[in-house]
Amino acid sequence: MDSNQFCAKVLMYRYESDGLEVFLEKDDNDSWTLPNLVEGDEATVIHQLQKEAGQDEHIELDPVKCELRKRDMLAYAFEIDWRKLPKVSKRRQFIETNKGAFVVVKEAMKKNMPSEYKMLKELVDVLSVRNLLRNL
Repeated sequence: MDSNQFCAKVLMYRYESDGLEVFLEKDDNDSWTLPNLVEGDEATVIHQLQKEAGQDEHIELDPVKCELRKRDMLAYAFEIDWRKLPKVSKRRQFIETNKGAFVVVKEAMKKNMPSEYKMLKELVDVLSVRNLLRNL
């Protein structure tokens, strides 16, 4: 894959009694990973991310370089109540798979590649600031 390739990740999160959870899926190698939405050139990836985001509130995370796969990763994070997602949503398709589960973020950080760890860390930082500001 050349350096002009990009990957879009969908970072779905929710708050449960154990705290912040994120959705991970198992890839073909039995590794846990954030779900891929699409791969390709930058314009294709951005278009698909924006299409999936629609009017939903989301957090656009900073791009991250994945040295292992030689591509840049872009991600949007969504707070998910999967029961309210439209049937045609790719996010709903991820959640309905038998290969995935919501995992407490601390455990998710231990299971992911370094580039995905950066995305999870940024999400935690953004949500911490939002919660702090709400409590002022």
